[in-house]
Amino acid sequence: MFPIVVVFAWFHIFFALGWIGGALMIEMVLEPSLKSMSRGASYEFIGKFIPRLGIFMGIFSTLTIAMGPFLLLSITGGGVPNTDGMWGLLIFAGIIIAVIVYAFGLIVLLPLSRKIENAYKKSSFDQMERLMATLRRLMVIDLVGLVIVFTVMVTSAFV
Repeated sequence: MFPIVVVFAWFHIFFALGWIGGALMIEMVLEPSLKSMSRGASYEFIGKFIPRLGIFMGIFSTLTIAMGPFLLLSITGGGVPNTDGMWGLLIFAGIIIAVIVYAFGLIVLLPLSRKIENAYKKSSFDQMERLMATLRRLMVIDLVGLVIVFTVMVTSAFV
């Protein structure tokens, strides 16, 4: 019989890669590319891209978080990991940080992406520019949080 842990691990890791990959793509590819575009082209791209990005990041982050408990329970056989050991401590640290990063995305980044979309629809390009500057700064915080979660979770696999 195919172990269910493999199925949960595959889904959890797949969605986590999309979440982290989306954040990395924004910081490493999108931001530098937007700086090289004309103001009009940049605004048009942002206005069409940001709403889709918000949906993508919302779905992938939610499914990452949703698959986590199923993966954990399938690994532990339905029990709670022992926090006396390093593995349990790392798992709980990763869970706590992941939930904080997820909440940050839902409470801060998602509403900001909607404000950017609304500014684009109203052709309020000065407001859009200010909102994008805020998004750039906040995405760095999000990415750092995701890298910490990734590091903690990968480390837990080797202790």
